[in-house]
Amino acid sequence: MSRFSCLPLLVALLLGAWSHTATAQDTATSVLERLNDIEGKLLGLADTFSDEQLAWRPGEGVRSSSEALMHVAGANYFFPTRLGTAPPEGVDVQNLEANVTEKEAVKATLTASFDHLEAAVAGVEDLDAEIEWFGGGTVTANYVLLFTVEHASEHLGQMIAYARMNGVTPPWSQ
Repeated sequence: MSRFSCLPLLVALLLGAWSHTATAQDTATSVLERLNDIEGKLLGLADTFSDEQLAWRPGEGVRSSSEALMHVAGANYFFPTRLGTAPPEGVDVQNLEANVTEKEAVKATLTASFDHLEAAVAGVEDLDAEIEWFGGGTVTANYVLLFTVEHASEHLGQMIAYARMNGVTPPWSQ
């Protein structure tokens, strides 16, 4: 093999190594892009649902549409506490599901919660920082960021199912 034929291999290896070195800012940017997409879809569904569909629940003891959306909002306020960011004063995280049911309030609360979460994500500087997690264990800040996306995505899927069960076509797929 000539030294010139090794050059592309060397360049590929160096670029590969460089591309796998993610900074906290790179990770936060990726997480924020995903959260913005999920937020837009959740808000689109909330806007499309009627008041009756927001109150609808698939079965006894299961969250209604508005409760599921407020569960996401509550998590958006709660998960940043693991990163050292408290909810804004006056936000009653424990009672959002029960107290916020009207369409405009659901949309406003969901928007404010994503703004709060996104600010906390943008402030992460050390992806390897150890974070106290549920059950007394520790995880990294990177884990918390990925968990927030996973959680919001899970409930986006739930809301898509709720929409389809109510004859609502998600706005982005029309």
